[in-house]
Amino acid sequence: MWYWNFPTDSVIGYIWCDAVYDNNNHLHVVFTVIDTIGQGSAGSGWRSQIRHWNQATGQVSIVASGWYEISPGPGANHPTVSEPQIGINRVTGDLYCTWCKADTNDIAQNGLANLDVWGARSTDNGLTWIEHHNITNSHTPGAPPGECDDDRYQTLNSEVNDAGSGFDTLYLFYLNDKEAGPWQYYPPGIMTENPVLFYAYAWNPHGIVENITQIPKKFGLEIIPNPVSGQTEIIYTTPKSGDVSIQLYSVDGRMVQTIDQKYKEGGKHRMVLSVREFTSGIYVVILNVDNQRTTGKLVVTR
Repeated sequence: MWYWNFPTDSVIGYIWCDAVYDNNNHLHVVFTVIDTIGQGSAGSGWRSQIRHWNQATGQVSIVASGWYEISPGPGANHPTVSEPQIGINRVTGDLYCTWCKADTNDIAQNGLANLDVWGARSTDNGLTWIEHHNITNSHTPGAPPGECDDDRYQTLNSEVNDAGSGFDTLYLFYLNDKEAGPWQYYPPGIMTENPVLFYAYAWNPHGIVENITQIPKKFGLEIIPNPVSGQTEIIYTTPKSGDVSIQLYSVDGRMVQTIDQKYKEGGKHRMVLSVREFTSGIYVVILNVDNQRTTGKLVVTR
């Protein structure tokens, strides 16, 4: 619920929420609450929490908190944590929650926060939330208008799939906004073309938290020609030597093909991919080098 003139209550349930049924047909809801006292007026930099409600127990637990992490806050463009989504692994019953989070170490040139998509896992029906991961980890501190990596409006597939790999795969779509905050309200903001990105994020549920570092500028992926009907060339650059895998996914999250998987020296590499046997449509190419990942869109035409 949204109030322009905030009530005297100390917190309000904000506009973002999501829900999923567990294997016992009990509903689980994640939602955002906003602090309305002190720093709670519109545009002041909102303190916020992500909370979870379990229908079976009626219990509310805290998934993530931006209550005291940032003061006075990320600015007028966004609460500290918000936009929660929830999914479940039907095999294990584990719950996953993803959300957008602001960080004082990632403030754009206009003084507003760039967001990352974060996630956490629960093995006890939402009582506790563990293994907080920075999933997109796309910091661009000090970036001018048009060059920000501001990850928001994320959507998590409610079904988390391990596919026998030992990793739980979270399928995400999110907007990579190139301008932190509404451009028309924060001069000299500019209008930008903002890509919607697909991310198949492999989560290790065995207690080993991935250490995902910022993607260096020399870490890149190109697909030429694109769109393509016959053969295309995949050109990628790795900043250092390591285990490289290139996988092709359909837009519904199904892995179509492992294009390459081997140890490679750091530098620029090229390989040819034939798409003659593929059906027309949009595919996602995912390049992994150790714990670093980037994606590209491949369009197949006939």
